[in-house]
Order: sequence, then structure tokens, then C-alpha cells
Amino acid sequence: MPERVMRAAVLKEYLSPPVVEEVPAPRVEGPHEAVVRIVGSGVCHTDVHVWRGEAEAVLDIQLPLILGHEPSGVVEEAGEAVPEWLKPGTPVLVCASGFCGVEDEYTLSGRHQLCSKPEWPGLSRRQGAFAEFLHVPHYKYLIPAEGVEDLAAASLLTDAGLTAYNAVKKAAASVRPGDYVAVVGLGGVGLFALQLARRVLAARVIGVDISEEKLEFAAKTVGLGGEDLLVDASKEDAEAAIMGQTGGRGVRAVLDFVGVEQTLEKYLPLLDKTGVYVIVGLGSPFGPQIPSLDLILGERSVLGVLWGSCSDLAELAMLAKAGMVDYKSIVTRRIRLEEVGEAIERLDRGEVLGRQIVEFKP
Repeated sequence: MPERVMRAAVLKEYLSPPVVEEVPAPRVEGPHEAVVRIVGSGVCHTDVHVWRGEAEAVLDIQLPLILGHEPSGVVEEAGEAVPEWLKPGTPVLVCASGFCGVEDEYTLSGRHQLCSKPEWPGLSRRQGAFAEFLHVPHYKYLIPAEGVEDLAAASLLTDAGLTAYNAVKKAAASVRPGDYVAVVGLGGVGLFALQLARRVLAARVIGVDISEEKLEFAAKTVGLGGEDLLVDASKEDAEAAIMGQTGGRGVRAVLDFVGVEQTLEKYLPLLDKTGVYVIVGLGSPFGPQIPSLDLILGERSVLGVLWGSCSDLAELAMLAKAGMVDYKSIVTRRIRLEEVGEAIERLDRGEVLGRQIVEFKP
């Protein structure tokens, strides 16, 4: 079979723009494998960490590297053991968090993102989704996407949406319908969390940010109710606003998509008894001293969230098909492959509302 080539955005040096060039395209070699023709690929803040050389501290990053880990597309080739319902031509979301080099207790229990040897595309796996085609090592990482209205925009579900969904599920045991949930940081992931907390948990939400522009965008895209609240922490006392809105009780859950010392110090004390603080953001590896007495006397919990599982993504896809998740409004910029470098630099400068996607048109 003659070699096939594809266009890809290749990162060759940290802090330098990725270079778009032709590279060998993947082919199916094993019975369970597939190749997906990419339709959309989200630009994530983790791409910024990789571009800056910061991801080497936690992942086996090797350059040159094709970036991108939020893919949606269409099955192009399928191995002989791939089931008929994933035949070529099938639209899919790719569960990149599931790519794993071993079968361990976490993959066997369905928590693929915790695999002891992750092979995440565009991260620890050198071929990512800022390319025309993506090799998928097993069809179990493919989530059928028939009925999804905008397949390119739906690429955001595979990471931004998935991470938010995992965070909301972590909080679910502590949140009853009508309880308050605070979402700190209203970037693309936080916007998904606002939606999911309202629609999946039936909670009232309090969105917090220091950007007036992001707060206005959240009000426009999420569709908040009369008892929900948006707080500009750069202009008002966020603690007073949250405690006033909740009648002095505090919130049942805080979903922190910033993850710096200042957010932990400010919002951890605002938890009601038995509440849960879910840390998602990677703003800092350090936080405040844990207030053990408050945690024990109120039976409060602090949890971390890493991405999400393939079964989570399948559930999220069903919610999207049912119209319970608006992923399309979160897309604020659709770019060509050649613009990946500019998109990453915009994100690094904090100039992005919602999310950017690379869209591959036929």
C-alpha cells in the first residue's frame, strides 16, 4: 500500500510556533485499531503548558510533537475486529484520555484517565489531533456521535466538556436539587460546568471570575436562572456576595477551574457542612495550608479531577444529543491548521473567551 501523507502542526521547539508540514499519515495495522479523519480539534490550555515546556514535569513529552488532544471526526479506516457500528464513515468523538499502554486496575475499572502508563495524543503520545488523521489504538476509545449537530464544535466535549462533567459528578453526592454550587473561573471548562451543574444536578449556580468580559459571555451563553448569581471578584467582595446569596450557609460545592493559592484560600471557607471542594485548575502546584479542623468538624472534602473516563464521555455525548449541553455557543473562534500557533499564544495571553477549535473542512 503506498504511503499516505497528511498535514500536521508540529511543535519542534518550545515557545516557537508549530510548523505545518506534511508527515506520514497513520494506517491501521492491528485488528482493533482505527484511523479517524479529524473534523474538529479543540485548543486547550494544556496545549499552552506543552508549548511552554511546562508539561515535562509530569508527562513524558518528546519533541518533535504533533499537538492536540480534543478530537472529533469520522472513522476513515477500521481493523477487522472493529464492530460494524464503528464502520468507516461513522462520526465519532475520540476519548483521548483513555489511550493507555497497559491494562491495570484503573483501566479495568473504567477510569482510563488514571492509567499508570498514559499514551495521550499530543501529550505523551507524539501524534496528536492537530493533523488531518489520528491513529486510535483500540476502537473502545471511539464514542459514536450520530445525531451530534456540529461535529467540529463537539470536539470540545472530549476534554473541556468531559473534565467539567467529571468535576460535576464528583460533587453530585454532596449536592441536592436547589443547592448552590460555585464555579470559580469561567473559561471554556468553567462554562461547561455552569451548564452541567444547573441541568444535571438541578443546582443553583454562582459563577465567579475576575474578567467582566468572561462574566458577560457566561450570562449570554449559559442561560442563568433568577436565583443564580455571577460575581466579579475584581470589583466586589466575593465572600460577602456568596454568603449573602446563600443566606449565610455557604455553597454545597466549589468547582475551582483556576487552582491557585488565592482561590483555595478564599473559597474553601465558603463550603457548607459536608460540602466538597473540587480542584480542576492547574494554576499552581501549591495551595494554602489545609484547615484540618474545619474539614473534620464539618465533614468537608477536597477532591482533585483529572480529565474524565470514556464512559463519562459516552454519557456526555448523550446529554449533548438531548440538547442538555450547549457546546456550540462556547466556540468563539474557528481556525485553520496554520493558525494553531496564534491560537495558543492568544490563550497564553488570556485573550480567549470560550474556546477555539481547529476545523478541518472537506
